[in-house]
Amino acid sequence: MPKPTTKPKHKKKAAKLAKRQKPAAQSGKAVSWKNKQDLLILVLILIITFIVFSPSLQNGFTNWDDDLYVTKNELLTNPRGVGLKDYFTTDVAGNFHPLTMISLALDEKLAGDSPTWFHLHNIILHLLNTFLVFLLIWKLSGGNRFISFFTAIIFGIHPMHVESVTWISER
Repeated sequence: MPKPTTKPKHKKKAAKLAKRQKPAAQSGKAVSWKNKQDLLILVLILIITFIVFSPSLQNGFTNWDDDLYVTKNELLTNPRGVGLKDYFTTDVAGNFHPLTMISLALDEKLAGDSPTWFHLHNIILHLLNTFLVFLLIWKLSGGNRFISFFTAIIFGIHPMHVESVTWISER
């Protein structure tokens, strides 16, 4: 009895079989946008996420940690006497977050004591993370629209993120 062969006789059939056996996410090739609908889905996710968190733009500073991290913090209120080294050597409220303090200092420099800019910056950072989640799941799923949309929208609007997006010093 002859053994069944796994090699097709024609090149087209061999290409189809190889494509079927190796998903796009594992082939080493970049998963490309299939059409404008994929980009529209991503934009829709970002718009929905922005709408969900936009009420925080009307919030002010809290009296929990915002005074320690922003309004009464010498690293932010007295930038002329502070060097870059100070952000990497000074703890704030017993914590060490140099990148957070640098980003808060940039916000203070750009907007002064307006809390709206700080909240907008937090929302922008969250939108960027939602975008990255979409791209990661897009790549891992081989370009599956539904899985990418569902995962990114759940990440974007999940209540677990409310604290880190709407509370300035939680950045």
